Amino acid sequence: MLFGLAIGKMHMMLMLGRREQPSPEEIARQVDRAVEIFLRGTAPRPAGPG
Repeated sequence: MLFGLAIGKMHMMLMLGRREQPSPEEIARQVDRAVEIFLRGTAPRPAGPG
């Protein structure tokens, strides 16, 4: 899941020739966002009522 979030759309667009090579900064931003989403999704949730 994390790998797909990190490179999914960017990789597909590159392979289809629909975009130029991303800058190192753009890659870092994409990876940072993917890690944030992944960690938020796997964080423990507070116990609900019952």
